[in-house]
Amino acid sequence: MSTDTDTDTAVGREQHLVQVCTSCSIPAAIDLLSQNRELCTKQITWTDPNGDEHTTPPIFIAIDYEHVTLVEQLIPLHTSNMLNTITGGDGEYSVLQWACFTGNLQIIKLLIENGKAIADEESLSLAREEDHTDVMEYLVKRINFYADFEHLYGSEEEDDADSLYMERMSGNVVDESTDDTIKNAVIEENQREGIASPAIRKSTNTCNHLIFSIPSQSDNDDLEIKLHQAITTDENQGDNETNTGFVMWPAAVMLSHHLTQNPEIVLGLNDNGDDLDGNIMELGSGCGLAGLIAATLLENDGSSDKVIFTDYNPSVLDNLRRNVSLNDFEVDHKVLGLDWFDQQQQTQQQSNESEREGDIATTEQHHHAKKKRSDSDTWVDMDGIEHSQARLIIGSDLIVCSNDADLVASTINIALMEGGQAIILGADSNTRFGVRDFPDACRTLGLDVAVNENIWE
Repeated sequence: MSTDTDTDTAVGREQHLVQVCTSCSIPAAIDLLSQNRELCTKQITWTDPNGDEHTTPPIFIAIDYEHVTLVEQLIPLHTSNMLNTITGGDGEYSVLQWACFTGNLQIIKLLIENGKAIADEESLSLAREEDHTDVMEYLVKRINFYADFEHLYGSEEEDDADSLYMERMSGNVVDESTDDTIKNAVIEENQREGIASPAIRKSTNTCNHLIFSIPSQSDNDDLEIKLHQAITTDENQGDNETNTGFVMWPAAVMLSHHLTQNPEIVLGLNDNGDDLDGNIMELGSGCGLAGLIAATLLENDGSSDKVIFTDYNPSVLDNLRRNVSLNDFEVDHKVLGLDWFDQQQQTQQQSNESEREGDIATTEQHHHAKKKRSDSDTWVDMDGIEHSQARLIIGSDLIVCSNDADLVASTINIALMEGGQAIILGADSNTRFGVRDFPDACRTLGLDVAVNENIWE
């Protein structure tokens, strides 16, 4: 006579496996799976600590219950890239995606470093959705953001590269007739100069030089920008800083393409063809691609306007100076530290003063924005030095966390001059916290906002 938990039957083995995985009975779990290897990929129904029912392979159970040692012991049983192929749950999550949603960094490190699980953007998105900051910081250094279109470039499927890459950037499906965007904006490997693909994220201090070739609107040659991706370690960054500014993010490529196809934005030409004087400011410059494109367009036009590159991390700022030097342009420029929190405090102070005086300011802007009025005509860098407002503010992938919406909106409000505009490009709210709140955060400060879900339409 047998019961449902007898290990002599298939159902009994599965139920016993659920019991030993939820209770972290490591020897029993390893013994059962070693003798029945097919169970490693078997979809088994189980209940999580919150009482929700799931159907997944058994390693998902150990991950969900955060049994670190059990996960470590289970990894060697998953051979032949199995960790990257098995899925579970209603959303058909991969093993790593499930772990990123759960948020145990130790387990995630085991899966990637011991199990060779491949980090992807969905894993990052799930970690961001649950606000697992430590997981996000770890993943961003290990994701190949260009993987889905690199293999298309130069292949028979080359025509699909446009819509594929733009979909990755905007989070929206783009009509496949979109022409000549990615094939010309794609990062090209240059073996003669030892230039590496942006998908390569080395763990050493080896230099990564990239060349970005962005198509020009005119018949002139494409604009070529040289970049160095800073390779760093946590010790070099400080306890509270992340790696986000050290590598090239795809949104910067899309913003750069948008600027080259609409050079009047950079050159300060209004609808009447009149010039608007003033500086160009890049927020969260990172490697500085969009700012460098703006500087190149200004130089080609003979403009005397200045480009101001800004970021928070001192090491990122050092790398920005290096990238400016690599491109050897003569346009006036500055590389400055900028803390968005400082601008938010200044905005709050102005708001309080306006309320006391009964004077409510109005302004204007865009995920495109044009600014009409401001209470101040300066913004403050991290050294406490005041600078004139900019006529154009650009930025890409600035909003990642929920409070970024208010911080970026406040910074634009302080740093954008009357009559100026800001263009902020990034992924949609399905993959970025705070994006949904950003337009309202701007409007609350008196900025007029126009949101374009797809800049390629």
